[in-house]
Amino acid sequence: KGRGEPRSSYSGAYTYGYEEETSSEHDETRAARDFIDKLEPAPAHFVHLARAIPSAADLYELTSCLEEPPSTPSTLAGLRLYRAIRNDGFKVALVGEGADELFGGYTRAYMSRLIRDHLKNCNISSAIKVLASGQVSTQLVLNRLIWELPATVISTLLRRFRPNARAMNGTFWHSMGDRFNELCQDRRLPLNERLRLDVTTTNLPMILRYSDRTSMKWGVEARSPYLDYRLVSLAMSLPLNEKVGFHGGKILLRKAFDGFLPHETVWKPKTHGFGNAEQFQLPFINFQELWEGLPECAGRFIDISSVRQQLERGERHPTLWLPLAVLLWFKAHYSSGNIYGRSN
Repeated sequence: KGRGEPRSSYSGAYTYGYEEETSSEHDETRAARDFIDKLEPAPAHFVHLARAIPSAADLYELTSCLEEPPSTPSTLAGLRLYRAIRNDGFKVALVGEGADELFGGYTRAYMSRLIRDHLKNCNISSAIKVLASGQVSTQLVLNRLIWELPATVISTLLRRFRPNARAMNGTFWHSMGDRFNELCQDRRLPLNERLRLDVTTTNLPMILRYSDRTSMKWGVEARSPYLDYRLVSLAMSLPLNEKVGFHGGKILLRKAFDGFLPHETVWKPKTHGFGNAEQFQLPFINFQELWEGLPECAGRFIDISSVRQQLERGERHPTLWLPLAVLLWFKAHYSSGNIYGRSN
């Protein structure tokens, strides 16, 4: 750059998608392309397509990068995308981390809690109106209401119906009674408190840790404009109805960008929940080599036979990933000579 010219400039946008037609539900490349084509002037648009079904090497690389069990294989999308960005010669990326937590963007999770809060406060008409928006299912609301039951009842239901709970070693499960009671209390928090904790304690700190590790793995600096301290201060001071309501989440952001961006984009309902296609591929991932040489200590926490049986039955629930991630981490860090080709 010459003297007086900016050292860097906006070069375009990246969209992550999938090679397989079977993953089209989670592929937003066409929608992104349509949106970018409407901008004046339209920026450069880079599309990175990947295989939705991860290989064992993919999952090891992710676990090694994060140095902890990944909470979802969806995190692999970030690792892949930052690699593509770096390979194309870019070193800095603007990312959207923080927007969902600060402004209530996890529509289904937050709206189901909003309905539950309305019901608990006997505000039946508002609960019906939110449910009638069609952005959250009755089943999800019922799942949320189950957490209002006694902890012993919830524990029994989880062990029977949730793959991750069934996969826990029985002795370990029963030793976690106090922690489980704390979890129940956490799930019963009103939505406003849930939003605050998702920013300060749970979701956002985890997402930022993942983003930092997956971006720096490839030497890309990820910058989050939504986490400017002034915007964070504003968001944390907003009333709940400026974040989540009958139109879904991110109400204030929708209002702020209405008139600057296409109306149909601003007010479009969220099409699917949190997670990329990788999260829903468990029955198709080859885990066969995972079972060989697992350290004995892994069985103190995970019922390995239960995990294998659930996979063999074709269990599709995304929570089955959680015990698998723990086993993958044990394999990577406690096994002598793991199967993923680690060279150091």
